Amino acid sequence: MSNALKLGNNQNLASLLELYRLSLMYQINCHQIGEIVSFNPSTQTAEVQIKMSKIEDDEIKEYPILIDCPCVILSGGKGSLTFPIEAGDSCLVLFNDRDIDNWYSGGQKMPPRTPRMHNFADAIALVSVRNKQNKISNYLSTGTELKYGNSTIKLEDGKVTVTNGSSTVLIDNTGVNVTGANINLTGNVVVSGSFVVNGKDIGPGHTHTTTTSGYPTSGVN
Repeated sequence: MSNALKLGNNQNLASLLELYRLSLMYQINCHQIGEIVSFNPSTQTAEVQIKMSKIEDDEIKEYPILIDCPCVILSGGKGSLTFPIEAGDSCLVLFNDRDIDNWYSGGQKMPPRTPRMHNFADAIALVSVRNKQNKISNYLSTGTELKYGNSTIKLEDGKVTVTNGSSTVLIDNTGVNVTGANINLTGNVVVSGSFVVNGKDIGPGHTHTTTTSGYPTSGVN
């Protein structure tokens, strides 16, 4: 215990109670900023290093690495949204009020396995909390964006944009616009309406410059 928590000889009751309160708070784990050391996608658990030091007996000490921390995965019903959690990702570590071993093993409602409270063994990792040096660049504040590397999906009011390098798909009130060096279609293509290529309508109502049947074919009017 640090000197700030050591009791003196001439303290009154109020001071003793205050020191006792501080001592209890000093031992309770609630939330900490952490960093992912490793992530196991099979179990969706992580090893986490607390990113703050602690002071004990006037010495700066490091927290132990937390193991088998369940990670919060966005999901509901049959749907889920996964992210490639990597070593170095920041996270918020939540220390559960009670032992989570029985819940983690089977998810059943049952009493805690042990009487431990706010313990390092009952940590849950919420990825990712970001500091100023690790903020998201070009943050989209007008909609929702899903980004991985150079690929993005943007959902804005009345507009959806899918981008992968120089290729884009834009869906808005005017229609669907596809841009890419090459556009490959596999399977049957059904067109209802006009079919225009380089300004020429080659749909079912188009005509040719000559009515001669067979080859060679003539150009489209």
